[in-house]
Amino acid sequence: MIARAVWRLSAWEVDRRRLLILALVMVALGSVLSGLRQTVSGLDSGLALLMALLGLLLGWSLAVLRLPDWAAAILASVLGVGTVFMRVGRLDLKLIPLLRALAESYDGILRWMSGGPWPQWQPAFMALAELWGGVVTLVTRMHTWLLVVAAGQRMFEPVAMMLVWGLVLWTVSAWAGWMVRRHNQPLAGVAPAGTLLAFVLSYTGSRPYILLTLLGATLLLLVLIAYDSRLR
Repeated sequence: MIARAVWRLSAWEVDRRRLLILALVMVALGSVLSGLRQTVSGLDSGLALLMALLGLLLGWSLAVLRLPDWAAAILASVLGVGTVFMRVGRLDLKLIPLLRALAESYDGILRWMSGGPWPQWQPAFMALAELWGGVVTLVTRMHTWLLVVAAGQRMFEPVAMMLVWGLVLWTVSAWAGWMVRRHNQPLAGVAPAGTLLAFVLSYTGSRPYILLTLLGATLLLLVLIAYDSRLR
């Protein structure tokens, strides 16, 4: 009984340290978001925060699941692209009616199998057409923006900009969660986000004071993870 109590106490200590590590990673990424919000014009800070938080939690969760690196990379990429497209293009508002229509069609199939009337598929097809139209519009705007940028011209396209920044923030956040939780390498995990912030600050000529917060959180991560590794 004493051994069980000691084991529970030890497990609770490990969980508390891991939560503290996760909180420090959030602080590091939060400093990056704060720097980007001050320097990048037109950045939707709420959407950027959501993408960074979801990416971090996904990378952390995939590391806990012990998936192979290649499988985790594919899964994170697919979920990242899908989530960013859904939120930036407001496709989730069109996905809900489609799911509701599919559920009603499924109920209609069950009633038809029990001798009822033929199920109505028209609402599901209409909802699918609206969702597909939103996807096409989103891809078209992104394609137009890329053509203009490739031609060396400037074009402010808020949807395309948020697609790019959403994918970038998702990637660096998922990488940070994965490297810190799976490989216990906070420096390698935070480095892409820090490099992104440093590049943006240098490009815009902004003051680099926000980098001190990122540096402080990274140093605390190094100390805490080294301490946790020695305890184990």
